Amino acid sequence: MKTGDVKDVAMILPADQKPKKLAGAEATFTVTVKEVRARVLPDLDDEFAKNMAGFDTLTELRDDIRTARSETAKNEADGSFRRNVLQDLGAQAEVEIPPSMVARRIDDRMQSMARSLQQQGIGLEQYMQMIGRDMNSLYMELMPEAGREVREELALDAYIEANGITVNDETLRAFIAEQAAEEAESDEVIERIMGDSAMREDVRRDLTLRDALDHAVAAAKEISPEEAEARANARRPQAETPAKEDDGEDADN
Repeated sequence: MKTGDVKDVAMILPADQKPKKLAGAEATFTVTVKEVRARVLPDLDDEFAKNMAGFDTLTELRDDIRTARSETAKNEADGSFRRNVLQDLGAQAEVEIPPSMVARRIDDRMQSMARSLQQQGIGLEQYMQMIGRDMNSLYMELMPEAGREVREELALDAYIEANGITVNDETLRAFIAEQAAEEAESDEVIERIMGDSAMREDVRRDLTLRDALDHAVAAAKEISPEEAEARANARRPQAETPAKEDDGEDADN
């Protein structure tokens, strides 16, 4: 059809049509074309590269896009591998998970949700009522993920002990300085954290856990998806039995 054309179109109205008395009825619509538009794309040439991205040539722009996509793909693959290593450590660790740790992890999640909702002017309980749920159902929904995270943290603790991984004050200070520089913070922040024992040890623990995972990732052996699936299937029955307390020596190496 062209601009100005008029055409009658017959159709059967859907079963969920409202009002209901029209559901399934045959209807005729008169359609008038007011305007016809087409998307016109610019030519992919050097001029486009200059105007849109600041490159001298289209080839440079293509190379930049290709490099960026390659780096993104590599970062995603590295991140996925790190997550798999951490999950594998947790799956292999035979540790008893303290319910209090799981409860604290769930509370942290719920408080984070509450803060996010509060920025929109909505309370967490109010939001749960709006979606027809209660706080207990939310707590139970968060429990499996919180339990997995606690298991992985305990597995990393065992890995740290087994491999003697430590972070000295010099390394800690350098890490804090690096973070402060990225956030454009002053040197006073470094001294404040280093001078506060609680804050200092919190950062030290986070850095130690990161270093432990780095160590585990470097030592991990890549396997095929088929091998990973077979390993997961082999472990599944074991996961259904209560875990025995262990000293952590069997964490994945």
